[in-house]
Amino acid sequence: MTHPSTVLGKMAIHMVSWMKCSIDQLLFAPATFIVHCHSELRGIISLQNAMNTFNWLAIREGRFIGDGDENDEALFKVIDKGGGLVSFESVAKSLKCHQCYIAVKSNGTPGNTKASIFHDETLFQVHIAQLPKFYDGAKVILFSKEFRKALRLMPNGDVNCFGGHGMKAQFFVHGRRRSGVVALQNAMFPDKWLCMHDGKVTVGSGDHESEFRFHEKDGCVAFESVTCPGHYVGVLDNGQLKEPVKVSSPDNYDLFDVKNAFR
Repeated sequence: MTHPSTVLGKMAIHMVSWMKCSIDQLLFAPATFIVHCHSELRGIISLQNAMNTFNWLAIREGRFIGDGDENDEALFKVIDKGGGLVSFESVAKSLKCHQCYIAVKSNGTPGNTKASIFHDETLFQVHIAQLPKFYDGAKVILFSKEFRKALRLMPNGDVNCFGGHGMKAQFFVHGRRRSGVVALQNAMFPDKWLCMHDGKVTVGSGDHESEFRFHEKDGCVAFESVTCPGHYVGVLDNGQLKEPVKVSSPDNYDLFDVKNAFR
């Protein structure tokens, strides 16, 4: 087991209660958490839901919640209990959160946050997980499943699929408050965002037309416009983008293999 507070930067974890239930049950969805270590607060971390990046594990007014905000309610001190077990103590300023711990019952519901750190409800095993490709702040490259080249933005504002691993083909992921909705900001031209206007893929400014709902299929993802439902970002065999057409579900020309970019 890796101790969360010893990792610099970000890592992804799964949490399993000593009560032998996964914290996934509490959130009613497979939950991977991005650990944020705070350099200015030694041993203090925050736990962000990787699939819904606006949700943080938090203790609010003495209650454990899975949809907290990024504030002091989401700050925890990691306590090593030995034997591969840890507890998470709230360091929120509220007196109601004093000596409160993340706690989960055996049925997956929130436990007694005031239980002793030696109580089973407050003990967790932490397992390293693969960091999801989509999380707020991730930098990704989108390779067309059919054409095998990457989507890219050009200096003149054109969008095509002749990219490789360069900056024009890299996009920052910006999570939105609605689960499964992202906006994609170009790394080379930060004032340009992937956008769909009247069903046509173009360049936008990061407004509502730049929002896409992503769908997973066959290990790839498809991007459906929020403002033009049924319209997907698609690439033809020649690398050009598909003409606007509304469909009931994405086909292979609408699928992208997502790679994380680290430079």
